[in-house]
Amino acid sequence: MKHAALILLSLVAKPMPSLCAETWSIQRIIDRCTNHKNRICDPDGILSEKAKEKIRKQINHLEDTCLVKCNNSDENENVQMSIVIVSKFDEVIFLTKDETAEIFATTLHNRWGVGNVICGKSTGVLLFVSVLDRAMFISTSNGVQPILTRTRLESIMNENMKSYLKQQRYAEALEEYVRTVEEYFAKVS
Repeated sequence: MKHAALILLSLVAKPMPSLCAETWSIQRIIDRCTNHKNRICDPDGILSEKAKEKIRKQINHLEDTCLVKCNNSDENENVQMSIVIVSKFDEVIFLTKDETAEIFATTLHNRWGVGNVICGKSTGVLLFVSVLDRAMFISTSNGVQPILTRTRLESIMNENMKSYLKQQRYAEALEEYVRTVEEYFAKVS
């Protein structure tokens, strides 16, 4: 399954001093986050259980209501979303933190197979956030890219999430991310 990776943004939030400085490799994340129906991978416990449950409910609603439609048929398929948030990732030699975040997001997206396939298109979206590295990346499948354009994803991160991230309010940033993605899909329905 081929996915196009979009949008890279260094976070401007100051790192939380209480976060674990342990680093995560892609394989460690895959090994730790094995329940893909969970939709949220938070191996460091950055989010409270209550916050994760609230975000999961938002994601479930988005997945139940947001569709990708085929151009020349009445077929459609639900969008599938995952979020990965870690305190710090393993650095990759010769790559910037932004490039590393991109690799993590697209690799996890592809390895987990985020998205349903319809008429040759996939419907997945994966947000990867590394808090202490102050980097994130949104990987999108080809079926959602007409709706979640580069401009729209930049807007989500800069206008909807950034202020929460600056204040280290990570749950609220993720809630706003899910809400805004769903809003873009609602506009085209």
